[in-house]
Amino acid sequence: MASILDEINKLKNEFGADKGFFNAVITSLTNLNDEATKVNKSLFLNRERIIEITQVLGDASPEIARLGGDLKDVTRAISESAESARRSVIFASEDITGLFVSSKLLGVEVRDLSRKFGDIGLQMSNVAKTVEQSINYVQSIGGNAGLVMNDVLSSMELMNRFNFQDGVMGFTRMAAQASFMKVNMGDVKSLADKVMDPSGAIEVASALQRLGVAAGSLVDPFSLMYKSINDPEGLQDSIIELSKNFVDFNSQTGKFSINPAGVMQIKELSSVLDMRYEDFTKMALAASDFDKRLSEISFDYKGNKEDLLLLSNMAQFRGGEYVVKIDEKEKRLRDVTEQEFMELKKIQEESPKTLEDIARGQMSLTETIASDVRAIAYKLVYGVTSAEEMQKMAEGIRNVQSIIGTKLYETMPTTKELRTTTDEGVKIVKDTVKGIFDSFSGDMSEQQLLDLENRYNTFLDNTNKLFVNTLERGQKNVTEGYKDIGAIFRGENPKIETKMPYGDKTKTIEKSIKETMIGGNYDLNFNGEIKHKVDVPIGVDSKTVESIINKTMGSSEFKNKIFEIMDSYSDGRYPPKK
Repeated sequence: MASILDEINKLKNEFGADKGFFNAVITSLTNLNDEATKVNKSLFLNRERIIEITQVLGDASPEIARLGGDLKDVTRAISESAESARRSVIFASEDITGLFVSSKLLGVEVRDLSRKFGDIGLQMSNVAKTVEQSINYVQSIGGNAGLVMNDVLSSMELMNRFNFQDGVMGFTRMAAQASFMKVNMGDVKSLADKVMDPSGAIEVASALQRLGVAAGSLVDPFSLMYKSINDPEGLQDSIIELSKNFVDFNSQTGKFSINPAGVMQIKELSSVLDMRYEDFTKMALAASDFDKRLSEISFDYKGNKEDLLLLSNMAQFRGGEYVVKIDEKEKRLRDVTEQEFMELKKIQEESPKTLEDIARGQMSLTETIASDVRAIAYKLVYGVTSAEEMQKMAEGIRNVQSIIGTKLYETMPTTKELRTTTDEGVKIVKDTVKGIFDSFSGDMSEQQLLDLENRYNTFLDNTNKLFVNTLERGQKNVTEGYKDIGAIFRGENPKIETKMPYGDKTKTIEKSIKETMIGGNYDLNFNGEIKHKVDVPIGVDSKTVESIINKTMGSSEFKNKIFEIMDSYSDGRYPPKK
């Protein structure tokens, strides 16, 4: 089992805190900026809202850490909720926390959870509260909240099909009943679609009348049409009540079974109701068992009868009777007193109610230790690094780096220029080598040698021009870069909202940049050699060929020419004097 010290050491390594607090701050600032950039990219934004994003990340990260998450989970929650909303919206940190814990408890992705609730018109700020109320209701009646809520999510489109009383809570009640009674809510929807039309309602009502079974309001076409739109819970209740007519209970074995007369009737009924025979019989048996348990409760409860579902759903059949556990002892359901029931109800009511408490209650000791330590660390480091001035500084540094990188990139020759110059150079070298061998054998005339020399000089001129153009661009871009960076430090760049918060030190930094970039003294040392290495045919002395080329390319005249070009541009004298 991990200890608090172990978790602290993990976090120290994660943030590099073993190298000092300043290093931890820089690491966390980088982490925060990286995650904010991911959100920024997912929303297809520029960086105009980057500080807003980092602050939501910083605020939500400690709360989500307490629930077993980390900074990356916050990033996903922000991005996926915005994706589901189909807008570039950054929800508040408490909404992001609520979406995260809801998705964790229900075992779904944030994008799916927010999309399903968004499709029924529920605002993101209300999702967590709605899920919390639904879970609390299912737990209060002894149901499996996880299974019921998964049924709710998987059938959420029914919310737009039916008019549920109490909205999502009404749908949750229907889903909980369907879970207890093993009802397929898809069958209820199919029946509702059928009886919404007058002809379908008359067909179903007539068939039930013909069978002569106790079907309650199902034999009334007008009641069927009304329930198909405005009372889906009532329609499901009627189907469940109908199914109980065909079940017998054997008290000796404690077994429920479909009676012989009911087998044929259920086959015809399932056809009329558009249900499978197997689904109808499962529902009938589960509903009968549910009623039997409720009937075993003997005390006269004056409160909401729905409260008794808690006790009923705790019971199990053993030794020919329904029993429940109270104070670690088994007791017959029929013998449970109202006082004992009220104590059970009190325990249930005092159980964790918020989603955060429920999620924390499902964590092991090791997970709790790890999450608490991480939450404390997150609150410290991301509280500091999500501060507005810290983020302005980080964005200022990023903007300066971007300007420098852009200007350096623009200074370099284009790939086409480099490719053309390289091709010319390689061809000249090849032709020079060939000319040398041809002149040795007497196959090259004096005029051809002169043409070769002219081409070689042209190549040198083109190379010089490439240097000239590069240096010219360099001086221009350095000047522009200095102006842009100075504007950032002074907060005068209209394209950039953030600036470097250095106050009175700005002028000193500007002066330093200016001196370094365009006004300083340069000690140019242009020593060294230019050498070429060539491959020659077998039988030819490569050293002789290399010596001829290197003597020309490495001559002082050639190097002085390049030095003259660079020197003329270093002090603003251009074009170079000839």
